[in-house]
Amino acid sequence: MTSAARVERDPIRVLKAGWVLLAADRRSGRFAGLSVGAPYRAHDRARCFRERCPVDGNHAAPHPRGTCGFYGSTGDPLAWMLPEAALLDVELFGRVIRHERGWRAGGQRVLGVRFLHGCAACLRPVTGPLLVTAPAPVDTRGVLVAPRCARCAQVWRSPSYGDVLEPAELAGLLGTEVSWLDPVRSARVLQRQARSRRPGRPSRRIEH
Repeated sequence: MTSAARVERDPIRVLKAGWVLLAADRRSGRFAGLSVGAPYRAHDRARCFRERCPVDGNHAAPHPRGTCGFYGSTGDPLAWMLPEAALLDVELFGRVIRHERGWRAGGQRVLGVRFLHGCAACLRPVTGPLLVTAPAPVDTRGVLVAPRCARCAQVWRSPSYGDVLEPAELAGLLGTEVSWLDPVRSARVLQRQARSRRPGRPSRRIEH
């Protein structure tokens, strides 16, 4: 992804998919990208992790020739969203560098979080999904929060996982609004993922 010369001065609002995480003690919440990147808060500043950035030396994120910063894409995030993830409504601010397919920013505010209106385990739409803690795909010091139906929520129950949270409770831990994605768009994500998991079809790893 090549940087353009232009640097945006005004905040840019975009949608992106991401993980919603809780600390091990369940007293605070964070977010993380679907593939790489350290967990971040609802209102945070980007930092450069030099092992992933081609630019040598200490520098503020984002660097025009680097890969650091908070990413935003011009594409539809539901096209690559995983059922365990959430749709994040974010505002990019500070130094914002334009790219061919989106932006990299020095600051980001998560304005709202929407979970799929369905079950990320059995991949079925449900009328009353629950927000349940599960093993995290990133940052093993914490736990993932994902939507589950009542039956799958019971399957996940263990001493370490399976806690059910109310949206208002999670909103307080994250410091931003929490709601549900509409059932129609949720069903599209669940159906696409169900097709990819059918026997005989290799699962595709989605990177973003």
